[in-house]
Amino acid sequence: YIRLADMLSLIKNNRHKYHNIILDSIKDNLYRKERYQLDFALAIATCDADICMHDFANKIRSTDKFIVLEDHISCVLLDGISADTAIKATSNLQTIFQGQHFGEKLFISLVSSTDNNYDNDGYKMINSLLDVLEYSIFNNMDHEIVDYNQMENYK
Repeated sequence: YIRLADMLSLIKNNRHKYHNIILDSIKDNLYRKERYQLDFALAIATCDADICMHDFANKIRSTDKFIVLEDHISCVLLDGISADTAIKATSNLQTIFQGQHFGEKLFISLVSSTDNNYDNDGYKMINSLLDVLEYSIFNNMDHEIVDYNQMENYK
């Protein structure tokens, strides 16, 4: 098991690396959002056990993209989706995880291109995604899907 403090340190220390991986994966979506106003969302999850998140790559829609950051930290790009629908889709993935790994801690954060943190180059959006994940871990919000707007209300 990974301690929460170690989990936070891992994310903080690899933030730049994760940011670049995610940014590279969403370039087409940033273009489509700017050009055609096609919304998308990013969900990121990590768990405290040594569980390989790659197993969930085949649980997403064919239009979505699974982004591996570490064995136990993954991001999903939810394409063509509103903020409300993104929460439902993420909740479905969470349910699948809980069914396979009952009792393991899972931290999930979510941002949408409809949030007020959206920017054309993706930097603010990805920073918000990682901020929300850190917030979720720091506050031990196990099995809660914490989205950007919800975090703003917690502050």
